[in-house]
Amino acid sequence: MLASGRIGDLPVVLDALREVALEQDDVIALLRPTAPFRRAEEIREVGALVTALHVDSVRSIISVRDHPNKCYVSSGWTSDGKFQYLKPATGQEHRANHPRQWLSSAWKASGFIDCVRADVLIGLFSIEGDRIIGWTSPIDRSIDLDTNEDFARAEMLVQERGWKPSDFRSL
Repeated sequence: MLASGRIGDLPVVLDALREVALEQDDVIALLRPTAPFRRAEEIREVGALVTALHVDSVRSIISVRDHPNKCYVSSGWTSDGKFQYLKPATGQEHRANHPRQWLSSAWKASGFIDCVRADVLIGLFSIEGDRIIGWTSPIDRSIDLDTNEDFARAEMLVQERGWKPSDFRSL
C-alpha cells in the first residue's frame, strides 16, 4: 500500500519513523529520491532554519510560472459533453486578465528538501504544521523525476555540466 503512486508523504514518513526513537526537538528531513541534485550543505542549511527560526517546518519552493489566480478548474461538462464549465481555481477574487505584475508572488513546493519538527509530525500528524517558511531551491537543480521527459532533462544536465554522484553526497 505504501509503495503506491497515490500515497502522500505523511503515511510513508510515519511508517519509517515507527522504529526510530524521536526526541521532541528533533528535525526530520524529507529527502525524496525524485529530487536527486541537492547538496549536503543545503540539507544542513534547511534543517538548521527550523530550529533557528522557531517554525514548524521549512518547505523548499520555486516560483510558479502560472499564477493560481489566473487558473480555472472544471465544475462539470455541458450536456453534450463538449465543453467544460469553469470556475476560478483559487475560489478567491479571480484575476485571470490582470497583469502578472499586479499579483502577489506565488510559490509551489519543489520537493527538493523539506524539514519538519518531530513534535509537529507526530503530535499534529502534519508534514508541515502551521508556521511554515519557504526556502527557495535552486531552479537549475530542482528537477522532480516523475516522467520520462524529466529523466531525459536530468540526464542532459548531468552530461552538460559534468556532474558526478560525489557532487551530491548526502550528510
